[in-house]
Amino acid sequence: MPGRPGDVHVELIEPVAGTVNVHTVSGNADVEIVDGCDCRVSLSNIKGGLDCDVEMPDVAKTEKRLTGTLGNGTGTLDVSAVSGRISLKLRDQSGN
Repeated sequence: MPGRPGDVHVELIEPVAGTVNVHTVSGNADVEIVDGCDCRVSLSNIKGGLDCDVEMPDVAKTEKRLTGTLGNGTGTLDVSAVSGRISLKLRDQSGN
């Protein structure tokens, strides 16, 4: 998704195993993934916060960047914002 002003909300319906890039210039980026992803995760921004509700065994976090691995790390999930909050969480698949 190209970087443009405005909020971005992405709900993935399949586990990430390839490459997924989500970028915004001025706005929040909210990404919901499903269980079973096999990717390296990178969340980064210049101005704004980072929220990650997904457990990863090797998380490295600073104020503006978070990295980690889901599964074996075969694919890539890259989420970035110049100015805005980034949120990564597991999608509710219960149907509610």
